[in-house]
Amino acid sequence: MIRDSERIYGFFAFDDDVFLAPLEGIASDKLTQITPDQIVSGSMSLLDLISLFRRHYFFFVLTRNDLTHVVSFQDLDNLPVKLCLFSLLMALEAEIVDLLAASGSIEQHLSLLPEGRLNKAKQLCGDKYGADRITADKILLCTTFIDKKTMLLRSPALSSRLPFQSKNAAERFFKRTESLRNQIAHSDSIFTVLNSPDEFDGFVSELRQVSEALSGLQDT
Repeated sequence: MIRDSERIYGFFAFDDDVFLAPLEGIASDKLTQITPDQIVSGSMSLLDLISLFRRHYFFFVLTRNDLTHVVSFQDLDNLPVKLCLFSLLMALEAEIVDLLAASGSIEQHLSLLPEGRLNKAKQLCGDKYGADRITADKILLCTTFIDKKTMLLRSPALSSRLPFQSKNAAERFFKRTESLRNQIAHSDSIFTVLNSPDEFDGFVSELRQVSEALSGLQDT
């Protein structure tokens, strides 16, 4: 930002044309002015900030009555946003578990798993709770995220009421969800999964929509 003790005049970005020619004159003659739509409040929710990057790659952060920071799309790859996303993904998994537990027989849902995946969940359940304490609800808790997705999508009564246009759309969503989970869990870049503002905002919007749908199914 270009400023003095009294006011902020505007800003320079690293890719401005002014840097492609010999630097002449004074900064205030060549800067870009800051417009109101480039300013966000320092108290804004991270999730609400995501959609704004469709309009601008970076924003100036207003703290009280001063512009104190710059936040860019690149900052979405940092830990606070990753933790926020991971919380949403964990909530999604919990909602799937609650829906499967409340919708018909848990044994029936478990039977939708491939035999090898079901046996692996039973083995983990025995290791965790004891061989003499294996029950259907405990096996359900020992399934992986992908197992839960498989049961959800293979149940016609449940999958037909999810907000997807097709089975392929549902598979694409959960595949991206799994990839994002893995990237966050291994402290890797989430930009390998969501590499543009449109993709990032679109996925978060869809994630919240699916979570709301799952929550609504539990109430019916």
